[in-house]
Amino acid sequence: MKKIFCFGDSWTLGMGSETEPGSGKISIDIKNSQKFREENKDYKYSYPGQLQEQLGSSYQVFNYGMGGGSNYNIYNMIINKLKSSEPVNPIKRGDIVIVGWTSVIREPLSFFKMIDDYNEGSIDFSLKSFEKGHDGWYPYWIRDIRPLELQKGAQSAFEDFIVNRINLNFMYEQVMNYICHLQIIFESMGIDYIFFNAFENVVSKKIHFHNQIKKENWILFDYTLSDYLCDIEPTIDKSLTYSVWEDDIKKNERNNDGPHPNRLGYCYIKDLVHKKIKEKICLI
Repeated sequence: MKKIFCFGDSWTLGMGSETEPGSGKISIDIKNSQKFREENKDYKYSYPGQLQEQLGSSYQVFNYGMGGGSNYNIYNMIINKLKSSEPVNPIKRGDIVIVGWTSVIREPLSFFKMIDDYNEGSIDFSLKSFEKGHDGWYPYWIRDIRPLELQKGAQSAFEDFIVNRINLNFMYEQVMNYICHLQIIFESMGIDYIFFNAFENVVSKKIHFHNQIKKENWILFDYTLSDYLCDIEPTIDKSLTYSVWEDDIKKNERNNDGPHPNRLGYCYIKDLVHKKIKEKICLI
């Protein structure tokens, strides 16, 4: 049986697909409830779930999407799945790997250490943290630091980073290194692979090794699935009570990490993935 492994953030996991389009029932409170997560944990209307439905029993599609995951998390999970010691569904020669890259600003920064043991080595670094003015500049983990003198110092260091030292090219370079590493590893192991940008383009022409990214392995290179759905949206029947976005939102903005697609949106994504597998790998 052919195996297809799907890695990425919430756009791979399938957040937004839990309830039927037009029901208007999705809300933050519902989605965050334990009961709701348990009832919808299989995310069968995610793009991997819909891909499995289309391909049937000849293929086994695995969904390793991670809501809120960084590109480092995605890369690290793939590397672990490639190891021979991986006890559950290791990736092997002849398998297909599909990677949906996420925002570069989620990248963990080695010079800011997380206090929480579960997430040690990373930080909650997102522009969402800065939307509420000055007090919103500090990730939640800084507020938990003790003693208070250390907390104040951490706040000042983080503010200094955001105001004076943030370098997006540095973050692009890290993510593009993950991509280049995986290209070499997959090809050396005989593993077919496909990449895509979920809601942010992670490949920058300003990085000196930009030409090492193999465009032929990408779905809509230099374009995001979010922008693709924005372009699809005007073609949807305007008499419907829903579009391609979760919570029956009728309009999304380009280059935005929210909202997620709904079931219809993920169906469009599934079609793109299926088409790319057919044209590049010629196995389906």
